[in-house]
Amino acid sequence: MIRRRSSGRNARHSRIATVVYQEPFPFEGAALLSRKTHSKLGWSRPKTFGYLDRCTALPFILPEALSAAAFLPLALSSDAVPRPMIVLSRASGLGSPFVQDGRLFGRHYPSILRFYPFLPTRDLQTGKLALAADLGGPFLLEHASDIATTPVFSPDAGLGEATTQHVAGIAEWASQRDKALAAAQALKSAGILCPVSEECELWQTVDPVALHALTASQSGKLHVSGALTLAHALITGAMHLPYLSEAIPDDFSPDGKDVMSFLTALAGSTSDATIYLPEPSSNDRNST
Repeated sequence: MIRRRSSGRNARHSRIATVVYQEPFPFEGAALLSRKTHSKLGWSRPKTFGYLDRCTALPFILPEALSAAAFLPLALSSDAVPRPMIVLSRASGLGSPFVQDGRLFGRHYPSILRFYPFLPTRDLQTGKLALAADLGGPFLLEHASDIATTPVFSPDAGLGEATTQHVAGIAEWASQRDKALAAAQALKSAGILCPVSEECELWQTVDPVALHALTASQSGKLHVSGALTLAHALITGAMHLPYLSEAIPDDFSPDGKDVMSFLTALAGSTSDATIYLPEPSSNDRNST
């Protein structure tokens, strides 16, 4: 975890607003892209949401929180750093009742999927924003003239033009995600989180009674940080969580894989060939 001190008028709100966190990837097999290792890869756009069968949960950002909550389950992970997530499945390897026949239920399109198969991440060694990709799916293959894929890299080893256009906005998304993580931490610090159920310890949500018991001053601070919006979205999104149980067969046994293991494996994989992304300027961060 990397912490940066904020400056100026924003510094008085909270130091947690400056936390930059290396999150687990939502897809097993995702990894940092490298010019050396992945120079021959080509990518394609998925035509359905079938690839979400490999995904337990997706990260979301504050601008989409209320829209997502109207159609999909939302919760915070029970990690030391709570992560706001769209919960698609109760366990790894289990299908989602919200993804049927390649279609995602409802009218909300999770913003992180705009960039798929590419993902933003943080370099574990430098803390810089970097480009990763879902290498475990069928949408990144070795490029060949007879395969309908777009080269990830240009001949000069930079990102190809089509790739650059496809990931445009991914740095700003990552900036917004940092704000969502800070808002989740603010809810935790306020002491208003509770498990989504007695049986499930992996996810937590906001206790409505505890939220309403906050003082005007406490609520005001949550409002400024965006945490109040997140709190209401979590309460609404929690209403969809019971539907996840419908996808669990009686004989299902989770495989026990932990996506954090992928981060550990990546810890020593950074090189000069890593694709770094430009950080949004301070003006961009303050205006969103």
